[in-house]
Amino acid sequence: MMLNKLFAGEQKFTYLDSPAGMLTPKGYLFGTREAELKTYAPELLEQAPAGEWLRKASRWIESTDAIGVWVSLILLALLPPTWAVPVALGLIVLWHRSRSALAGPAADAPLGVLSNEIVLFLAGVAFLSWFGISGEAGKVAYGLLLFLTSKFGWNRLLLNRIFEGDVYGNANPAAELPKAGSNDRILNMLLVRFALKQGVTLASVETMERDLMQAMEKSAVQRKKWAFRSKK
Repeated sequence: MMLNKLFAGEQKFTYLDSPAGMLTPKGYLFGTREAELKTYAPELLEQAPAGEWLRKASRWIESTDAIGVWVSLILLALLPPTWAVPVALGLIVLWHRSRSALAGPAADAPLGVLSNEIVLFLAGVAFLSWFGISGEAGKVAYGLLLFLTSKFGWNRLLLNRIFEGDVYGNANPAAELPKAGSNDRILNMLLVRFALKQGVTLASVETMERDLMQAMEKSAVQRKKWAFRSKK
């Protein structure tokens, strides 16, 4: 029971349900409304409230941070820094670009453990202490740098800016053709795969996926209009 509380969390996940979509305290905007989620996935929303699905999606959004910490520390333990650093950075980019495709129930629980704040802190202390005791000052320096840039999300924010045009991974309202951002794609994939796990028929899943993406794209268009008006 204590482990469940430690890794799953007991606090209610807060968010703002606005006309532009659902906004989390960390600035992640999902281009769909709670009412739309209840329409598209009523069985899933009966099992867990919208806030819990946003919690899961937020964890997958931030998975780049946790995976960045783990691959950096493990590779530095196995390889010289000249090899470990570029390989780690490459894997971080690869994971960041693949998150939405990997998001689902199978990896949700392991990710919850790997991204836990206490687990990450203990891993960082253990690996960096090991490097220090072994007299590998270079590994300590590179390990600390990669740990900090991953743990605090700086790598993720930079990659979002490069690939999404928005540091938070939200749909970019300034884009010429607004489309769903990575946050929306992650939430959509989670809902689709959890629906499949719960026995929702493929036709229903396809309909839900299509309608959700249309709602997200509509929200992106609306935000683009608001951004244009605010400039006047």
